[in-house]
Amino acid sequence: QPKGACCLPSGDCAVVTQPTCLGLGGEYAGVGTVCVEVECDPAKGACCLPSGGCIVTRQSDCNNAGGAYQGDFVQCGEVECPQPKGACCLENGSCAVVTSSVCASMGGIYQGNLTTCVGANCPDPKGGCCLPNGTCQVVSQALCAQLGGLYQGDFSTCSPNPCQGLEGACCLVATNSCFVGTAAECAASGGLYQGDLTTCQTVDCPEPKGACCLTDGTCVSTTAVECAIAGGVYQGNLVLCADVDCDVVGGCCFCDAPCTIMFEADCTTAGGEYLGDDTDCMTDSYAMDFSTEDDFLTPLVNGQFVEEGVAFGELFSLTSTGANLGVAVFDTTMGGVNSGGPDPDLLVGLGNALILQSQDNPAMSGNVFTTPNDEADPGTMIFTFHRAATVLSLDLIDLCPGPGEQGATVTLVDRAGLTRAYTVPAGFTRDIASQGPLGYDTLDLTTLSPQLGEGGASATAVEEIGFNASNVGHLRVKFVSSGAVDNVVFDLGPCPSYACGACCVPGEGCITQTWKTCEDDLDGDYQGDYSRCIDMWGDPVCNDAPDWQTVGCSSSFWLQAGVQNAWPAGLSPDDLFSAVFVDVFPDVTLAEALALPDDTAMN
Repeated sequence: QPKGACCLPSGDCAVVTQPTCLGLGGEYAGVGTVCVEVECDPAKGACCLPSGGCIVTRQSDCNNAGGAYQGDFVQCGEVECPQPKGACCLENGSCAVVTSSVCASMGGIYQGNLTTCVGANCPDPKGGCCLPNGTCQVVSQALCAQLGGLYQGDFSTCSPNPCQGLEGACCLVATNSCFVGTAAECAASGGLYQGDLTTCQTVDCPEPKGACCLTDGTCVSTTAVECAIAGGVYQGNLVLCADVDCDVVGGCCFCDAPCTIMFEADCTTAGGEYLGDDTDCMTDSYAMDFSTEDDFLTPLVNGQFVEEGVAFGELFSLTSTGANLGVAVFDTTMGGVNSGGPDPDLLVGLGNALILQSQDNPAMSGNVFTTPNDEADPGTMIFTFHRAATVLSLDLIDLCPGPGEQGATVTLVDRAGLTRAYTVPAGFTRDIASQGPLGYDTLDLTTLSPQLGEGGASATAVEEIGFNASNVGHLRVKFVSSGAVDNVVFDLGPCPSYACGACCVPGEGCITQTWKTCEDDLDGDYQGDYSRCIDMWGDPVCNDAPDWQTVGCSSSFWLQAGVQNAWPAGLSPDDLFSAVFVDVFPDVTLAEALALPDDTAMN
């Protein structure tokens, strides 16, 4: 038989008969053809791809594509390629590995060929959720928790309703109480259902909240305790900020209490003096070394008389009592302008200090004493602060001894007339001229403890009950003999320093108040600066019976009556006289007062 070229499925070529070529699956090129005359390609057939699709290609190319070759010359229409599978997220939150078409028919979301449920990001499964109002919804477990519900399990349903009949604790926030009932009953009562099978003993019901007016006039919703901690005023449980009008606070001044931040209405009710909205109780600190006036720029000169003029007009004023010419500046610089003068014992190197000018050296040039010299006789230097003060300390220089070796008495007087007094012996300081340095020491005015001075003697202190150290109006330094003051350290608050006294208010009795507030605002009867609601005999001053303040008895009459009959226990007549009449007679003893003429006015 005649032969010809035959292209075999492998792509090779052979010269064979036609029947042989066809039997080998080849393609016959014709009788008489030779292999060099033909170009043989490998056979092609259907290839099922991993994606489930089908293409006709050579077997080698199919294998390279990861496909399954279906045979030479096989067409895709003749085969059914297997479809790939992947994770399918179903609506109920479950997952199945199926084909894309099957996933679509199930209403799922196909996650991709060859994906698995382990790596699939399917939504959380859903189940029945019993809500606080007793109803049921099919939601995820996380959403059920957000709604305050009780999850019944994955793939559970609400038919039949699993939420009926269960009871639990119900917190009633408005009344801060709790009862056990169903979720529906709790919702109807406006409560917060704490969950099925819970009890009031096992749950912590939240505290009720309400509007809280803060000190800056703003409002926040919080509990009563949190409001109090923040310094606010609680407006009531469940009260909304939108329904309240919060006032602004400010500083409130009292005669017998420190400055306090309050609402204006509360300040007025408490008998205080309101400083204005947004004011505070902050203090300003000062340390006066008397080198300058209170502008801390204008210098003070040696010998300058400082009881008049504006040397300290913004902070305090200075006055004096006793046998002296008033308060003057003394330069204590060693080797300075006062070296060789009459007071070598004051040359302690502190710069300027204050003295009570001696009557022996009255000569002046303008307002300056030409020879500054401290008075040897008793006298008192009085600082009257222009705002309520907290006096911290001062330096005492060269306290010369008087009777009983006492050098000075330093007294703080608050606005109500109550006092803290320091008895300072002469040995509290050295005499630098005869004993050597230092010649001065600092007296701490914030403590009642004994204070050992550099001279070896200790200062002691006593104070009256109720004395307010942050409400001082006067500082008095009484020298038994000579001495000087320097470096007065103090804080000034925002409150005025003018005096207070007993105020008889109709229907309310006696309160401590200023004259203006007593007479103008309270329609009261002011008993005088530094007067007390209880008099020296222990009787209330606000009654209809006449007493020593109103009957007009002579000085010697009521003084003798008091001495003989009714001094409070534990208080000597001398002490009582000094305490009560320190403003009227700061340098007069009880014996001297008893010797006064009967027509001498005592109040």
